Formats: sequence, structure tokens, C-alpha cells
Amino acid sequence: MYHSILSIMLVFLTGFHLKASEEPLLNKIEIASSGCSAYMIGKPGEVSVSNSPDGSEIFTVESVSQKYPDYQFGVILVKLIGIDENVDREQLLMAYMDFLKTPFSITASAGYGKGHTLETHASAKGVIDYWEGSDGLKWVLQGWAAEDYLVVMFISGPQTFDNVSIQKVFFNGIRFPGDK
Repeated sequence: MYHSILSIMLVFLTGFHLKASEEPLLNKIEIASSGCSAYMIGKPGEVSVSNSPDGSEIFTVESVSQKYPDYQFGVILVKLIGIDENVDREQLLMAYMDFLKTPFSITASAGYGKGHTLETHASAKGVIDYWEGSDGLKWVLQGWAAEDYLVVMFISGPQTFDNVSIQKVFFNGIRFPGDK
């Protein structure tokens, strides 16, 4: 009897170990040549780099996790050029997030929650919002503005992603140049 229980436990633990080792929950990735990194959920795709009409670089990366296959995790990072040091970064971030509503076909939003801070980057200012798209997808977004960077991190899926622990780690996982 003892041997059977031990065998079952060994099979269970081995299976658990294999599943856990198939895909780490978090992966720290460098966001191309931006100087920034992020902790992404699951296995992220390639970082896409493009330029806005003003020449700012836009970096995008998305991932889907085996643990949360119905949800898309994404980062949109803008490395701004020629930004005046007196510009209100939080207002600029909210304007950029408003701009994103059109390409994402957003039909409803809760409204920005302001005043968020990032432990790893004292000057970063953050806002959070909840959106709904015309396709029924629910979005949770956290945006950050620091120096010459705007970043919008999102989780979208069939329902509002309600794992607050995962949200916190993901949304606070952005690292700007000089962060540890």
C-alpha cells in the first residue's frame, strides 16, 4: 500500500514538474533596442518595431500563456523623440490610450484611474482603465509614462481578467533604462 501511494505521488509530482517546466509563468524580455524590458506572461512572440509619423519608435509584443489560453497579454512601448520636458506625461499617456481605442474598436471604458506609481522607477506615472471592444472582448490596461517613454500594457479576453496577482506582476513588470 505504501509503495502504491508513493508511486502515485511520484507520477503526480513528475507530471507536475514537467507541466511546470514546459512554460514558465513569467519571462523577462528585452524590448528590442528600446532600452526597456518587461516581464511577460507565457512565451512572448517577436517584438515588432515601427515608427510613428513623428519618428518615434513603437515596439509591440504579445503573448498567450498555456495557463490562460483565452487571454492575450501585450505591451505597446513608444520611445518618444523631441518631447518637451515640461509636457505633462500623464496627460500625454491618457491621450495616447484614447488614440488606441479606435484601432482596438473600443466601445466602452470605465475611465482612467490616475496616480499609480512604479516601485522600480520613481518618476513613472501610471493610469489604469477597463475597456470593452465591439467584438465583446474585455480589456484591463495599465499605462506608464516616464521620461521619453510611454507604455501601455494590456490583458484582453472573453471576460475581465480577474487574477489580481498576475495583473500586478505583469503591469508592474516594465523596466525602463536604469531600472533593476
